Amino acid sequence: LACKSGSPATSNTVTMTVNPNVPVSVSISPSGNNICEGTSVTFTPAATNGGTPSYQWFKNSVAVGTGPTYTYIPANGDQVYVVMTSSLACKSGSPATSNTVTMTVNPNVPVSVTISPSENNVCEGTSVTFTPAATNGGTPSYQWFKNSETVGTGSTYTYTPVNNDQVYVVMTSSLSCKSGSPATSNTVTMTVNPNLPVSVSISPSDNNVCDGTSVTFTSAETNGGTPSYQWFKNSVAVGTGPSYTYVPANGDQVYVVMTSSLTCKTGSPATSNTVTITVNPNLPVSVSISPSENNICEGTSVTFTPAATNGGTPSYQWFKNSVAVGTGSTYTYVPFDGDQINVVMTSSLLCKTGSPATSNTIIMAINPLLSVSISVSPSANPVIAGTSVIFNAIPVNGGINPAYQWKINGLNAGSSAPTFSYIPMNNDEITCELTSDLVCTSGNPATSAVVTMIVDPLQLLVSPLTQTMTFEAGVALFNVTSNSSWTVVSDQTWCTVAPTGSGNATMSVNYEANLSGASRIAHINVEVAGLTPIELILTQDAATSKTLNLTVLLEGLFNGTTMNKAQDIAGDKFSGSVADQITVELHNSTSPYALAGGPYTVNVNTDGTASLTIPGILNASYYLVVKHRNSIETWNASPVSFSGAGISYNFSSSASQAMGNNLKQVAGKYVIYSGDVNQDGVINESDISSVDAAAISFANGYLVTDLNGDGIVDADDLILMDNNSAMFIVKVTP
Repeated sequence: LACKSGSPATSNTVTMTVNPNVPVSVSISPSGNNICEGTSVTFTPAATNGGTPSYQWFKNSVAVGTGPTYTYIPANGDQVYVVMTSSLACKSGSPATSNTVTMTVNPNVPVSVTISPSENNVCEGTSVTFTPAATNGGTPSYQWFKNSETVGTGSTYTYTPVNNDQVYVVMTSSLSCKSGSPATSNTVTMTVNPNLPVSVSISPSDNNVCDGTSVTFTSAETNGGTPSYQWFKNSVAVGTGPSYTYVPANGDQVYVVMTSSLTCKTGSPATSNTVTITVNPNLPVSVSISPSENNICEGTSVTFTPAATNGGTPSYQWFKNSVAVGTGSTYTYVPFDGDQINVVMTSSLLCKTGSPATSNTIIMAINPLLSVSISVSPSANPVIAGTSVIFNAIPVNGGINPAYQWKINGLNAGSSAPTFSYIPMNNDEITCELTSDLVCTSGNPATSAVVTMIVDPLQLLVSPLTQTMTFEAGVALFNVTSNSSWTVVSDQTWCTVAPTGSGNATMSVNYEANLSGASRIAHINVEVAGLTPIELILTQDAATSKTLNLTVLLEGLFNGTTMNKAQDIAGDKFSGSVADQITVELHNSTSPYALAGGPYTVNVNTDGTASLTIPGILNASYYLVVKHRNSIETWNASPVSFSGAGISYNFSSSASQAMGNNLKQVAGKYVIYSGDVNQDGVINESDISSVDAAAISFANGYLVTDLNGDGIVDADDLILMDNNSAMFIVKVTP
């Protein structure tokens, strides 16, 4: 153009992509080759550079199908291949033809089997082997059947059949191409014949013969067929044939061995019984008799038995007192005393002497029957209820060891003893049955007459039922009316009684003196077993009283004139004029100086006076003993008489008022030593330790360690304690 710009002009640049041509190929493989006739086979291709290929299959050069596989049932020699067309753009060798597969197809051969036994029509117990004949079996496997039941595997089958067993085999061929496998054989039905037991016995024409007698032995066989024989005499072969004849000697033993001609048999050859021949000399005949018993009871039946010598099968004629009385092998009757029995025996032996033979004569001894009886005697009748009664049996003709059966109201009781004891009830009926151990008895066992027991009811009466006694010791009497034994129990130890009694009696109840100052009651039970107990009440009055007046000063509380009042934390421990409390005891005047009265707790006043009431029964002479919570125990010098209604004693007037002058003089008075804190009868370091410990702890109140009674344990108490401890103060007793 005339008018332009950009000319000449340069275009865009195109870069070329050139793909190589890829080689195309294909191969095929069958699902199986060298196969059996009728087997379906699938052919599968393996394509190289096929993309999404298309296929054309050929069989024997004839197109037969398309698709990725080809399946059919081939014939032997068929040739199969495929032509594959690749879908790729750049390729070479497309369409590609595969390798050709030539098919090998084997025909199916027919399979069969037959069996045969090693033998048939056999004897029972015979082992038979069955053998198969296989056609096209390859290396076959077998399953054997007997009467339709599986019995074994393997190339043969061996067993012991029974009659009519049916045997067959199923054979499975190991070949690849076959028909009719597994194959079932013919069935063999077995014929099994029983084994017949073979036996033989022999019998002699005669036995038990006389010397010189000829004897023929004849055989009797079972299942012998046409048998053969071998005879033996004394174990030595002596002849053949169905019989054997000879002249035997005594004791010869003859038997035969028979061999059966049958095929199926057991026990052949068979040995017969052995016949021992008895050859008799001319034997002497004799007979003796013996009774079943002699020296018997009247009425007892006796059997006489003969013992025959050389009697054979004898015949007998029995005689009683020389009169024929019976025949037979025994004779039985009821004899009288002195009867004479014998027998005449005739021997059946052919060879004998002395027949008929007469036996010895038996003279019978008969004992009369003794009547058995029993009576019963009770130890008491009538009796009181609850009484044990002993019953004694009195036997008549009971023998040495009789047996007893006691009965109460017809029921067995007790043991087999001639005595029996028990506690009867009213109208119980007692009998005893005696069984005698004598040989000749009548009425055995015997029952006694009935003993009817009379049992009286229990009785218990006591009078009087209550009594009131004085305070002194004594005995109370009660009248007991009873027909039995009885027991007595008191519920108080001060009231005692004999624990048992019996029948009508006067019962004595012993009671001690009542020193308590109050009346008291004892309950006494009288009892008969089976009855309601009777309760008796014994009331004992309180003793009359008397007054004991004492004057006692306690060292710790004494201020030189009177006694200070004992203090507690809150002030005076006791009200009024009471300074403190003491304990008073009365002891007997003689060794061992036992406690006779008290102990009595008594208030002692600030002036030292104390008064107490004591039982009036205390009227002898006694030692007075004064005890205080932290003072030494102090006895008066000598026994004081208590015969009067009022007794006075002053411990503070003189040291001699206490035994062993065991008092301390203070301001013209005599006081009881203080300081026995632990009441062991001595004032010593032990007491000091107790007071010291209380002082250190500032103890206060009504305390045993507070000797001066001011309510505080302090140095004042320790000073008093130390002084008395240094003096070795101890209690003084008789």
